[in-house]
Amino acid sequence: MSLYLAIGHIVGACIVLFLFESGILWLAAYQMKKNEKLALLEISSSLGIDIAELYKEELSPGLAPKITAFFLDRFSNDLFRNRISDLCGSILTIWQVLGFLINIALFIYVVWLTFTENISYARYAWLIIPISVFFWIISFVFSILCWLITGRYPGQAKQVRKLVENQ
Repeated sequence: MSLYLAIGHIVGACIVLFLFESGILWLAAYQMKKNEKLALLEISSSLGIDIAELYKEELSPGLAPKITAFFLDRFSNDLFRNRISDLCGSILTIWQVLGFLINIALFIYVVWLTFTENISYARYAWLIIPISVFFWIISFVFSILCWLITGRYPGQAKQVRKLVENQ
């Protein structure tokens, strides 16, 4: 195997991984937009507010405290399902960091072996793709299970509480 082919394996694996991760980020952004619309619809129906009112730059006086109270009540730390959601969020974060560290370690190891031992080790750089896919699939399934059990995505309740506290 030539040096250029070895570099091609390593760079190619990085490009494919970048494209895969970009697709995941695009999908996550789409899902966040969808969740935001569902949340606004829920606020609208629960508080009896016209949904167009929620899309305005400036909320009418007295509306912000109602929305804050709604969120604090719905995403309270006292509710068991919110605690489970927070726990799932922590577990998912640890899982994603573990996947990232495994990919980085494998990539560094493959590059090290390629340049110190034999350039034929470069083809193993492609292993970062199935590892990333595996970690993403497990994360996706875990998120869906958390949503089915709690009605929240992992860490959603904690994120909403943090958002309300910073307002």
